[in-house]
Amino acid sequence: MKYAFVVLATLATLSDMAKTTGAVPEQPGWLGLGYTYNVTNTRTGRTVWLFVRQLAPKGPAELAGLKVQDVITGINGKQISYRDELETLHFFSGIHQGEHVQLQVSRGRTVQTVTVVADALPSEMAKRRQLNEEVAKRQRGQP
Repeated sequence: MKYAFVVLATLATLSDMAKTTGAVPEQPGWLGLGYTYNVTNTRTGRTVWLFVRQLAPKGPAELAGLKVQDVITGINGKQISYRDELETLHFFSGIHQGEHVQLQVSRGRTVQTVTVVADALPSEMAKRRQLNEEVAKRQRGQP
C-alpha cells in the first residue's frame, strides 16, 4: 500500500483560462480534506480507495458530514479507478467553487453518499497543492 498525504485542493491559472476562452473563468474549488491513496490488488481485480486522514475545521467536507477515518470508495456515482496519486490530484484540480461532489463513503458497517459543495480555494492551499503534485510526479518517475 502506498502512502501519500494530500490535501484536496484545486489550482487553476485563471488568467490563462480567460485568455484562451475569452470567458470569465470559474473559480478553483476546494473540498478541505486530506487523504491517503490506497490500492488493494486481489485475484478478482484492483480496488482503489481513499482513507480520510484530516478535515479542515468548518471546511466543506466537514460541514457535509465527512469524518476522519471514513473510506471513500466512489466519486460522483463511479468506483474510484485512478491509476495513482497524480491522477487523483488531477481529478480534484478540476473541481470549481460551488461544484457538488458526491462521495460514496464507508463508515464502519454503513455505506452512504456524502455530497460536498466545493468552497473557494484558500490561497495557502494553492502552494500545498503544487507540492503534493510534485511529490506524486516523483513517485511516478516524472521530473
